[in-house]
Amino acid sequence: MPADGAEELYCVVVGSGMVGSAAAASLATHGRGPVALVGPVAQPSTEPPFSSHDDYSRVVSVVAAERDLELESARSMGEYRRLEEETGVTFYHETGYVKVEPGGEPDSAQLASCRERWPFFAFGAVAGEQHAVQLLQEGAGWIDPRAHVRAVRQRCDRLGVEMVPEIATALDRDDSSGRWQVTTAGGATLSSRRVALALGSFINLSGLLPRVSVDIVRRPLFW
Repeated sequence: MPADGAEELYCVVVGSGMVGSAAAASLATHGRGPVALVGPVAQPSTEPPFSSHDDYSRVVSVVAAERDLELESARSMGEYRRLEEETGVTFYHETGYVKVEPGGEPDSAQLASCRERWPFFAFGAVAGEQHAVQLLQEGAGWIDPRAHVRAVRQRCDRLGVEMVPEIATALDRDDSSGRWQVTTAGGATLSSRRVALALGSFINLSGLLPRVSVDIVRRPLFW
């Protein structure tokens, strides 16, 4: 239950990395109540759990395997400059993108451009096989994940997200009230009817979820 006079949390987001911080900011913008974000803020991580955004760079592009993913990538990247202007944190570097894959007919103009720009690479026919080349001058480059997280956390702070810079150690549900309770390593407790877990490969580091058995079916690599 929320404290007397306090508004009930709309959602508790556990995990303050790239996905969790962005989720908290989005919920604070479009949700129906206050949001809390739980997770350590040290960059880079000095002790477990080590954050997945501790690397220095990530390639980003509007090119994806599926059309829906391309649209989502374009929407996300379209927000980069606005977030940088809002926070003063630079994290996106538009440097272009080159994709080379076997099969298909290469675009002659893009092929010529790539050969001129990178004469030390072999474009076109390689080992007797045609390779298609796709060159993006815009809408591609790399981001600094640490800086990106700092910028999104600034937005969260501006939106009034409750920041709890601690590791979540327990997740329990009160069946009578339908509320979830998140407990942190520092002893803080947060209660909400909604909890979003954005912990990546560390999702069960502290045993937040019940152990379940998964039947693994072995299949051939190609079928």
